[in-house]
This record gives sequence, structure tokens and C-alpha cells, in this order.
Amino acid sequence: MGVSPFLRRVDEIDIYVNHTSDNSYQMLTPLKELYPYLNVINSDWITEQEDPPENFRAFVYNKAFREIKKAGKFDYVLFIDIDEFWVHKNLDVTIQEVIKKNNYPECIFFSWLNKDGSEQLFSELPLQIHGHLHTLGKSLVKVSDNVTQIKIYQPILKHWQIVLCDGTYFRSRDERGKQHGLLDDVLIKIRDVVIVHNLFRSPMEYVSLLGRGRPSMPDLLKLNRNGYNSHKGSQTIVSMTLEHEPCLLYKQIKKALMSDQIMIDALAVAQKFICDRYYQTLTNIASTPVNAFAELARAFSGCNIAAKQRITQHILSSFGLINFEDEHYLTNLYKEMMRFDKDSALMLKHKIGAY
Repeated sequence: MGVSPFLRRVDEIDIYVNHTSDNSYQMLTPLKELYPYLNVINSDWITEQEDPPENFRAFVYNKAFREIKKAGKFDYVLFIDIDEFWVHKNLDVTIQEVIKKNNYPECIFFSWLNKDGSEQLFSELPLQIHGHLHTLGKSLVKVSDNVTQIKIYQPILKHWQIVLCDGTYFRSRDERGKQHGLLDDVLIKIRDVVIVHNLFRSPMEYVSLLGRGRPSMPDLLKLNRNGYNSHKGSQTIVSMTLEHEPCLLYKQIKKALMSDQIMIDALAVAQKFICDRYYQTLTNIASTPVNAFAELARAFSGCNIAAKQRITQHILSSFGLINFEDEHYLTNLYKEMMRFDKDSALMLKHKIGAY
């Protein structure tokens, strides 16, 4: 769990919780008591509608923006996911200072830094963050009539005025597709502010996350991933070093907050849940159908030995492959297995070729 000084420097935080089976509410309740401007919103109803939206995040982002605009209480809004962190290299610098420095623009685009995973289970924000900068990012948006729609990575504006955190004018890879938020390659570099995307965490946590399914298919593994520490679409390998004193203060604040017995107990429950789901995920691998084997191999590539053994055993022992006639899919499966494990791929090739 990450507790940032950012939490203390905003007017309000809304956390939308949907279809969680862990103890998220137990973790958030004491935080809400400490920070009255933290709102926890149950949003299960969004995906339980008769005609649910195709994209949960897009629906929530736009719904929240309309409500914020109607309330008239706030000047800017930033939409980030629970595994994302707004991070300035100097953790003492506030988001308000960044807005002021850029002369109160319509929108500030912050690049995604996909943080590399580490072997350490439940690790915290390190002093030096290693990862890959992505062409995508997240946007801080001025609450105004200039916004016609909130996209996941960038808003659609009537009058185009988007800057990067250092004042550089945003330029897309393709100006015709500028609304999609793909930053031009020549502008991709480490800046003072990024959105740290803690996608991979540790191998055990990554596998556990694959076991949570998707809102539309909760009973299946979450296979829309490219593997552990696989940075598809990322452009540049970078390291971001946080300034030492503010980072030390951040760690002290977090330690003090988490020393409360209520938080200690809640954290223990949360960590046990993740570990239990990891082992359940290993068991659920055996339920993956043949037509999802390629996605299975891709999502679990780079994972630990236990996961690799389960997947290899499941795929190579499947009788369903015997009569599977989609040659294109089998070719793709072989390619994914080569990336997953070459020895297993060669055994797969022999198995397929034997029938």
C-alpha cells in the first residue's frame, strides 16, 4: 500500500471501489478518519447494470468529471488507477506548484514510467526507480467547458492546449491522432514529474493479480498482460532518482501511519489475501481452455518457476490440442511458448507434429 505526501495536498480524493473480495474497505476506513476529504465510493452497480459500459474506467472518469464540474468546487482533476502514483523527484513539491509553474494550462500530460518489478514481496517506493517510459501517460485536466470528453490517457478538448510538466507543448506521434495520447518519440525523456505505474510489483504479486480475472469475466484468469517485466510499447529505459531528504520524510510518514495496530492488522489480512490468491491462481491455470493457451503463455512469461511448471504441464498434457485445427493459432501459440520457455516450446512442436 502506498501512502504519498500527495494525499495531504489535494482538496479531495475519490476512490471508486468495484467488485473487490479483499479487505479494501477495512484498509480505507481508518484512512478516511484521518483524511476527511477522502471519499470511498462503491461502484459495483456500474458493471451490474443490464447494459454495462464496455470500459469501466472510461465510464467512471467521465461520470466523475461531470459531477466535479457540476459541483463547481475544484479547478483541476487527475484520474489515476490504484497502482499509479503521481511522483515528483522532490516529494516536497506539490501538484499545485506544478500547475502554477505552467501558468494554469488546460491540461498537463505526465508520462507513464512503468516501474520494473523486484524480487522483494510488498516492496515500497524506492529512492531510485528503474523502469521504462511509455508513450502513454495520464493527464491533469482543468475543470471547464473546454473539455468535451475524458479519455483514459488524455481528454478531448475544444481548444487544444496540452503541455508536459516542464512546459513543453505536447506533440503526438501522429497529429491526426493526437487525441489518443501517444507522445511523440522525440519528446520522450525523464522529467521531474511522472506517473509511476507499479504494474509488476514482485513475481508472486504479479501472478496473484492475474488471478483476479476481469470485470466482464471474473471467473477466468486476467490474461491481457504481456508477461512479468515485459514493457510492450515502452520506449526508453530510465532511472529516476528521488531527492533523498523528502523521500526519507515520506518513508517516515508512511511508517508512522502504518504503525497503528488497526493498520497493521488490516495490512496483514491484505497481504495474506494476495498470497492465498497466488496459490489459487496456480490451481486455476488448469482450467484455462485450449483457445486461450497463447494468451496464457504470454501473460505468464517471465514468471517464477512454480507458475512456469504449472503452465507447461497444463499445455503439454492437454488432449484438446490433438484435434485443434486452427493452424494460425497453433503457430501463434508456438511463438508465445518460445518466448515463455524454449524447451517447452520444442516439446509442444513435437506434440503438435505427432498428430
